[in-house]
Amino acid sequence: MLRTLAVATTGLAAVACVPQVPFSPIAVELVEPDKVKILQTDCTLEGVVKVEVIAVNDDQTLDDKDTSIWQVAFKSPAKVRAFETGVVPEGGEELVPWLAPGRDQPLVARIQTASGLDFTEDFSVGGLEGDKVRYHLKTMSRDEFGKEAPCAVK
Repeated sequence: MLRTLAVATTGLAAVACVPQVPFSPIAVELVEPDKVKILQTDCTLEGVVKVEVIAVNDDQTLDDKDTSIWQVAFKSPAKVRAFETGVVPEGGEELVPWLAPGRDQPLVARIQTASGLDFTEDFSVGGLEGDKVRYHLKTMSRDEFGKEAPCAVK
């Protein structure tokens, strides 16, 4: 009995000390048949040092074997709400020009922040067709997204 209690107490202490963020504050939507917009969804914007779209290879694991198909870096952290592939925001430098992916290619949008956080959302261009948004690991209508992330649609 004491042994079980000690494990339970230790488990609770460990959980209580670790901040839990269930989802990244990032969303992806289709703006043209082969271009996407990546959005920061928090009301308070993070300073961004890099934004990219990555084509995930056949192992379906995000790692250094995957290919960046668009990448923009910032020398000074940029407080930007929306990034459109193929468009370089002010203060950014395009390191990898936009290479339109296949419709069903597994992709990951990634925002790297000045505070060291990585925000990611997986998607495919085909999965965004029909005016859909990918947010919190779900594909949803724009109306539903507007209700879940009101700061992102201002």
